[in-house]
Amino acid sequence: MKGVIEYLAELSPELGEKLLKSVWNDEINLQLKLGGEDKVISTRLLKTDHKNQFALSGKAFSLNHLATFKIEIRNDIYFFKTEVFQENRKNVIQKPFQIFRLVRRKERRFEIPAAWSQQTLILASEQMKLNTRANILEISQSGIKIHALSDLLRFEKEGLIKIQFRLHKRSEMTASGIIRHVRRNKDGGFTLGIEFVKNSTLTETKIQSICEDLFFHYTHTRRFSHK
Repeated sequence: MKGVIEYLAELSPELGEKLLKSVWNDEINLQLKLGGEDKVISTRLLKTDHKNQFALSGKAFSLNHLATFKIEIRNDIYFFKTEVFQENRKNVIQKPFQIFRLVRRKERRFEIPAAWSQQTLILASEQMKLNTRANILEISQSGIKIHALSDLLRFEKEGLIKIQFRLHKRSEMTASGIIRHVRRNKDGGFTLGIEFVKNSTLTETKIQSICEDLFFHYTHTRRFSHK
């Protein structure tokens, strides 16, 4: 399963100022792309006579441009977008502008609460049509772990699989995937780790809604348990 998701988190104005000061003091290179162009330009921030302005090193552009900037400091990556204009034959940017940090984190897997109702069937495995009962153990936006209740079937790692399920208050859906993990259980059946693949946008949206339901459930469970 994918295991890692990425998103952009906006820095507070104070942290943004500290970042820009560090970039300027340490002469850290920035990469920029002008709107509508693929070319990457390397530049550095230079002080000007104006408090809220930075000049950019390098040759001045002939026109004003909206540009996207990328800053890499060790393992951290930041982005901001602002207009580049010309002043005294230099490229200049002017604050304020929003700075975003690229956040990478492990994708959260949610265990299914015992009190939640569910109906799960394995419809097909490779070219075999099935109608085998199962239980969902965990789910994330990229995959699902299920307990297949039959001892008579054989599941192959990297094999294709199709499952149909209804969980809690959500409508029934059918999802396709690849079996990434197979384990025969001592108490019967198999545990299957499945990565979702080749599903429609509607199915992906339904899976995301289930994950949001579970996030809300566990967030409020912790909140009320501490009261």
